[in-house]
Amino acid sequence: MATEMGIFYQLFECSPDGIVVVDGQGRITQVNAATVRMFGFTRDELTGKPVEILIPARFGDRHVGHRDKYLAERKLRPMGACLDLCARRKDGSEFPVAIMLSPIESETPPMVLAVVRDITEQKRAEERVREAMRRELHLKEIHRKEIHHRVKNNLQVISSLLFLKSTFVDDPAMQEILTQSQSQIKTIALIHEKLYRSDDVEQMDFTEYVRDLVADVLRTYVGRHERVNVHTEIAAVRVGVDTAIPCGLIINELVSNVLKHAFAPGTAGDLWLSLRPAGEGRYELSVRDNGRGFPPGFDWRESKSLGLKLVADLARQLDGELQVRSEGGATFRVLFTEAHYPERG
Repeated sequence: MATEMGIFYQLFECSPDGIVVVDGQGRITQVNAATVRMFGFTRDELTGKPVEILIPARFGDRHVGHRDKYLAERKLRPMGACLDLCARRKDGSEFPVAIMLSPIESETPPMVLAVVRDITEQKRAEERVREAMRRELHLKEIHRKEIHHRVKNNLQVISSLLFLKSTFVDDPAMQEILTQSQSQIKTIALIHEKLYRSDDVEQMDFTEYVRDLVADVLRTYVGRHERVNVHTEIAAVRVGVDTAIPCGLIINELVSNVLKHAFAPGTAGDLWLSLRPAGEGRYELSVRDNGRGFPPGFDWRESKSLGLKLVADLARQLDGELQVRSEGGATFRVLFTEAHYPERG
């Protein structure tokens, strides 16, 4: 027995971790040499004192709660419990510790043996890893912003080149093609500009984008829309580039089509643009006007219009479908599955 006690005492004293024995009332009965080194108290300064002497006051209640709960449940958890706490040295400085609580069943009333490990270096290493990850994410965000910025600049250059070429073309049909191509490129450039300026380089505020896009389309067709009133109703959504580009191009094409063909020269009219939930995880993008509509017997599926073919193809890119109706004007509806992110609070 004496030999066993001697071995236990050697293990107790030579442990690199602090060991604190606490009675059922929370008083320290024994500490080892590592505890003395770790906390800066002498054995006499700790023996008989409440264990809270080693815990900052703001964590005292938490520690007592853990200890009492553990003592009440020790028979259910004979292997002990692990806690991460903040400890306090004699000089008042604080440091993080990991504590393993184990019962001493031979004592009556029961006592608790707490093995205390200073995890300051571990916490510093974890913070270094977190900081490295934050820097990496920050660099990635900067890189993505730079990509969006460069793409936007390059597209704007292409748009300017198309505009310059259109000034040397006398054929009205060719000028129209160049103008429409320029508008489509500016639509995509605006998406990359919004993503570049967004706090989240992967998503953008679609409501703001649509407002700016429609204004840009109106400027493109200046002289054709002075008496056309535009009404927008866009649900608050944030979208990624894979959704923004086809939606933006659809809006560009349909709004341009209204401005070019829906109203007789000099007549007034209205254009409604909306994006709203359609149920079952789907959304509805709608462009409607009260203009002259389509001629009798018109079937858009048989139409040779490149614009309508483009809109149908873009709708398929969104895993959606295009619906066209001509009653008191023309209505285009694109129903597509939810491919956006809800606005985050």
